[in-house]
Amino acid sequence: MLEILTDNKINFIAAVEIPDDPIILKEKIRNDAFLILKEGLHNIIRHSGAGNVEFRATLLDHVCFISLKDDGVGIDDSKQVKKGSHGNGMVNMRRRAQESEIEFYINSIEDEGTEIVMQFKI
Repeated sequence: MLEILTDNKINFIAAVEIPDDPIILKEKIRNDAFLILKEGLHNIIRHSGAGNVEFRATLLDHVCFISLKDDGVGIDDSKQVKKGSHGNGMVNMRRRAQESEIEFYINSIEDEGTEIVMQFKI
């Protein structure tokens, strides 16, 4: 993320609070969480106009919390639908989360940014 974001002139902050011991994830969860983050990163670079992105990962009581937050333009679904730019990315993110039993939601405020949040048991 650091390299991709800095190459696109976006500041990146990471806050990772996980134990030093290795964490073994089910392959399906690992792959789907990765692809959700990848799509979120793509959306930030392509659509958000963000200057800053924050990635957080925390493990607490065998539950992993991951968030990817930007300070861009936010998501206004009504404008996207009218422009015809409402692609499959967000639909795919929700589908992947559901298939892997990852709690997933998107918080977005127009002109303030968007946050993608995932939560799953380990």
